[in-house]
Amino acid sequence: MTRQLASEIREVSPHGRLSDEDDRRRTAGRLGGALFCAAAAVSLPSALTLDPRPQAWVFALITLALAAGLVCLRLPWERLPDGALHLLPLSGTVMVTVGILGIEGRDTIYTWLYVMTVIVVAYSFRSRAMIAAYLVLVCAASAAPLLDPAASTDDTLRSLLVSLPSLAIAAAAVTYLRERLEARRSAYEELARLDPLTAVGNYRTLHERLDYEISRHQRHGREFAVMLIDLNRFKEINDEYGHLVGDRVLRAVGGALAGAVRDQDTVARQGGDEFSVLAPETGAADVMALSHRLQRALGTIEVGHGVLTASMGWAIFPEDGETSELLLERADDALLAGKTRWLPQRPKDYWPEHLRRLQEGADLAGEAGGASAAS
Repeated sequence: MTRQLASEIREVSPHGRLSDEDDRRRTAGRLGGALFCAAAAVSLPSALTLDPRPQAWVFALITLALAAGLVCLRLPWERLPDGALHLLPLSGTVMVTVGILGIEGRDTIYTWLYVMTVIVVAYSFRSRAMIAAYLVLVCAASAAPLLDPAASTDDTLRSLLVSLPSLAIAAAAVTYLRERLEARRSAYEELARLDPLTAVGNYRTLHERLDYEISRHQRHGREFAVMLIDLNRFKEINDEYGHLVGDRVLRAVGGALAGAVRDQDTVARQGGDEFSVLAPETGAADVMALSHRLQRALGTIEVGHGVLTASMGWAIFPEDGETSELLLERADDALLAGKTRWLPQRPKDYWPEHLRRLQEGADLAGEAGGASAAS
């Protein structure tokens, strides 16, 4: 559930930050621009020394490559569609091929420039099939001098025996390193959104998810609920049984809450013994049933000679607020109200009166207008 959440959040750009896809496009575009400029810079002295009679259009091509590189460095790639990235390897392949064919004797020493194209492809595209298709294209382009009868076939074949495996190795190496880095980044991002003790989401998870759900539900005119949960008498558990038992209880609570919600819901630990549940597409009537289900899940956790219970408060978007701060404030107010209604004089009664009424089938949905609470 948390991995799915992280993936969904990365699709949007909260607080003006670039999403992962936008950042990938921008980095790939700038990488392509830098390699265009580097290829132009190293090709100029080579053209002057290797070709005794360099043609003017060869220098025009080098100038074009430099100009293309500078343009790529300045383009706002994050605002362009994914398809724009195809311009980098296609134009690079065409320029290198034309440059090789323009050198007298069709000297294949320039085939190393195809490595730059392969690097851009392996970094820019996640599909291995797409990378393989471009690799075939680049290899075919590098063999273009074989079509010229004036070129030395033996020299070209010897050069290809070295360059083609080198291109494949470069593509495989860059793809492997990129995939490893992306996997580690994804793992670190997932860990950063997890509470290390309970393995549910943390405070950051809740706020990122709240921003995402507010935006999504505003577009579709839907309701969702945010619920705060505070364990009853948890301090006494720590005092009587010790913090190790308290930690085991918190882990059990995280597992119980996660098992009682839907896949699209988010469970997070706010800190201490306070948890939260974010329930998309959930109105006032549904959140009452959710609170009942969560209390039943918590009631399976035994502590000493009793079982666990909690006080709960919730708020409904948009009637209780249209910002994350206001929704959490209303839910916290409701949680405090729920705490005052808890029955402290009956410590073994983990089903207070209003929840017993709910369990017996009483319809409390009419009483749940706005922010509400249960214990």
